[in-house]
Amino acid sequence: MKLFNIFILGLTLSVCSCTSTQRSIYKQREHVLSELDTLFYQYVNGDAGKARDSLLTGVTILEKASCFEESTHAGLLSLEYSRLAVLENKAGDKLAAEAYLLSAQYWQLKDHELSNSSAGAAMAKVKALDMQEATRFVEKMDRGLHAGELANYNKRRTEPVEK
Repeated sequence: MKLFNIFILGLTLSVCSCTSTQRSIYKQREHVLSELDTLFYQYVNGDAGKARDSLLTGVTILEKASCFEESTHAGLLSLEYSRLAVLENKAGDKLAAEAYLLSAQYWQLKDHELSNSSAGAAMAKVKALDMQEATRFVEKMDRGLHAGELANYNKRRTEPVEK
């Protein structure tokens, strides 16, 4: 099983005796994780255009997915939008970077709400997620899931977004 799948399954798996509904959700989750694993491979190994496309596809898949606990779902979307914000910031599209960062903050707020954090604690975390913190977080996650390496788009000049 791929490293990304192991990471996500660790967040979401709680198995004892499963009902048919639980097995169905587990199979859906397994399918989504497999798709996300392929997209993650494309993200970390591709150029900026391929990384962008894989992240946008991942967001679309996650937004349609109903097989994760709500908090896990929110956390995954926050990570994907953070990655998009960092990529666009490095590509020089500041407007897109800000929009994606706002989406990352929204999903981070949802995650904290679902975790029963106080409103003050949740807002403090959301306000702390600026572009510098998003970059630090994304690079740490990418290194942890990609043998200590950053995504390849960081190694080359990042292409600007085609309008």
